[in-house]
Amino acid sequence: MEDPDIRSRQRYNTLNVPSAYIGVEDDMCTCGRKVSITHCPACGRFKIYPFARKIKALLAGREVDVNEYKCQRCGLRFNDIDRSNNCEAPKIVNMLLEARTRIEQILQSEDEEKKAIVRAAIARLKGEETKTT
Repeated sequence: MEDPDIRSRQRYNTLNVPSAYIGVEDDMCTCGRKVSITHCPACGRFKIYPFARKIKALLAGREVDVNEYKCQRCGLRFNDIDRSNNCEAPKIVNMLLEARTRIEQILQSEDEEKKAIVRAAIARLKGEETKTT
């Protein structure tokens, strides 16, 4: 028997960011993604290469070992400290609001072809089937 909640966990928002990666109250980065899931501080991508060796860094006057990563999209090399202190990834919340306003503009426009595409995409996100003519 299929888990009824699996569809909602697999559902993506308009930015192709899995809903499981969007931050919640205690686990939210400044960009809106989860802090507990490592993401690139420049572009926000979750696909990164971790390096096997750890690097030494100074944190509050003490030398600590930190993990180093490289983003598969933009090639930025960063570590855990860079990620937590200097995250400049595009903000998910702002992008979602912009996408929503754009969708509302399309639905209020007179272009029926664009309206049909948007309505079909919304139906797919809701899990409804659309009729093809």
